[in-house]
Amino acid sequence: PISPLTHMVAARVLAQPQVDRAAILNAVSELNQLVGVNVLETAIIDITNTSALAAASDNAKQLALFSAGLADLLVNGGNISDQLNALANSFSDGEFDDADAISIYEILNAVSGTFSQASFDGYLEDTVDDLQQVVAVVNSQIESGSYNPEPASNANASEVAQAKALITDARTFLDVIASDYEAPIDALELDKDTIEQIISDQSSANLMLLGEVLDQVILDLDSRGFDLEQELQTPGTYQTEIMDGDTSIGTVTTTIESTPLGLALALSGSLGSEPVNLDVFLATSITVDDLGIEENEVRSLVALSDSLSLSGTIGDETTTVIFEGVELAVAFVSEVDIILDDRVSEDQAAENIETLSLNGGVVIIVDAAQFDGDIDLEMLRLNPGASFMGQVISLSRFYLSGVFSPAIGESFSASVEFNVSNAVQFDVLSFLEGEREVYGTVRVEGLPEAYNDPHLNTESILEAAQPTLDFDPDTFQWSASNCLSQDCTYMTMSWSVIESPYIVGTAYIHAEGPEANLYSQQFFSDALPLVEAQLGYSSALQWLNLDYMFYYSGNYYVDYSALIEHEESESNYLMGNLLVTVDADDSALPEATLTAIVNRSQYQGGEALITVAYAGQSFTLDVAGNETETGIVGNLALSNADGVELALVLDGQDDISGTATVNGTQVGVVETASNGLTLIRYNDGTFESLF
Repeated sequence: PISPLTHMVAARVLAQPQVDRAAILNAVSELNQLVGVNVLETAIIDITNTSALAAASDNAKQLALFSAGLADLLVNGGNISDQLNALANSFSDGEFDDADAISIYEILNAVSGTFSQASFDGYLEDTVDDLQQVVAVVNSQIESGSYNPEPASNANASEVAQAKALITDARTFLDVIASDYEAPIDALELDKDTIEQIISDQSSANLMLLGEVLDQVILDLDSRGFDLEQELQTPGTYQTEIMDGDTSIGTVTTTIESTPLGLALALSGSLGSEPVNLDVFLATSITVDDLGIEENEVRSLVALSDSLSLSGTIGDETTTVIFEGVELAVAFVSEVDIILDDRVSEDQAAENIETLSLNGGVVIIVDAAQFDGDIDLEMLRLNPGASFMGQVISLSRFYLSGVFSPAIGESFSASVEFNVSNAVQFDVLSFLEGEREVYGTVRVEGLPEAYNDPHLNTESILEAAQPTLDFDPDTFQWSASNCLSQDCTYMTMSWSVIESPYIVGTAYIHAEGPEANLYSQQFFSDALPLVEAQLGYSSALQWLNLDYMFYYSGNYYVDYSALIEHEESESNYLMGNLLVTVDADDSALPEATLTAIVNRSQYQGGEALITVAYAGQSFTLDVAGNETETGIVGNLALSNADGVELALVLDGQDDISGTATVNGTQVGVVETASNGLTLIRYNDGTFESLF
């Protein structure tokens, strides 16, 4: 097939001292590392034709989608002929570097740009995942802007030899993990001590302190009653004493400023006996017109969307967090008017959030260890009834990428991208949190009929404690019960004499003794199963404690605390994909990187792609299956970019079959012998054990 990709191959071949079969196969193998499939052996299809897509192989769809991104780059870059030559010349030396007319970053960005457009009636969903991993693998191999793919060492070997070499490569990697490391995470150079040190309690505490400082500063400024417009014309500085309970821990100096986008706060100070130093700048998109100002006081904030930008530093002697333009953006379902001193108004604003995102650069330094990278977080509003622990929003995307530098040893790179496809139906934050203790108040529904008239129900208990007031009980109306504790031995009730529209007198009745205790214990015994059912946590409810009851407007209410756990079920489970790229470090795999993408599409199953890249080459393990009582049932494919593949069918623990192929030509058969040994029998009469 003739394409811009084979144009690149031709330029690479013609730059060699000698043009022969080896030069061609090596050039093809080099370019295959970039595309992820064999460009010389894969048919070209019309990506805009759904009939062609439906009939195409996975490799053909991957090549088509890659080529679509490349075409976009070439067509929109200027003269198409000049662009084709520039692309070919960029690859003629076998390496993309900063001196090339078209960089490797431009190619990868163009290919990535197709992902959001590749719907085509669902024919390209899996292709996007495959190509997303190819892009991640290539990115992991870029050093100082240069990408240097290498031909497979067996590119010129026979088809059987290529199949054997692929299995040897894979076996080397698996043996390294099995024999040299206690856990695969160690083989991937994920220095757990370094990560735990950087994401430490102290760095988390400093971030929590920053949030508390912002809360106290804003409340302090709101109480001062200054003229905001005058303040913006002539900024002043304000001192806010930061309190930890009743104890002062220091003072923060704040200046109100105006930026082209909106209001901003500059904060600085030193807090605590082991001082935490603070120097940050918080810019917002809030303008004076967005604020409700009464008598020079900011009383409310009208918002449809809002954004904050945080830069600066917070840290102590051992721990420092540096914000490099971290952006927080919030959008609401509709315009909301937030009354700043009204908790109900603020809660309603929180429940009205449509989307929330956080992204930017961050540096975390703990002692001599450091993380320097980027974070990107996106959240969506949960559908009604989907919230599990009272969450309003759910995590839809999490991305973290950067360099971890331990105090001793080599630095390593790692990136994690987590995309949730059912974020609006599944409460991801509650699921990730695992279990937590929650508190609340709930109306008790379904109590026995005896509780319908609380005055009659408690008359015998309270008879001895009737007030000395001379009153007709029939003129009294039950108003509220202020204390019915599960563990106390008293009850305090109140009735009010009402002559519409005024209350003309109130009587409070206090009763102590075993009768009061017996009544409260009976109430909580009756209420517990009813509340448990109303909360609807089913098997995820670990324990439930009812502590306090009150009666109001004809209904009983209880305060409760509960330990609950977000559990998945066959009808409600997390769906999405996880993409991880990490460095590996072993003498058998020098300077290798591992990229894994896991797709969760079933409750007990899904698909995983794992690519190992080293020395400019790579191989991929593709696993799709379901866990059953007899073991894994599904398919496993081991392949490389040159079209060599070992395809296995797994049917429980002891039955494995499959074929070895090179660009579609069968070169071997996999079978399980009667003694349980799995063998690969090749066309040339040789065989070997699979494991």
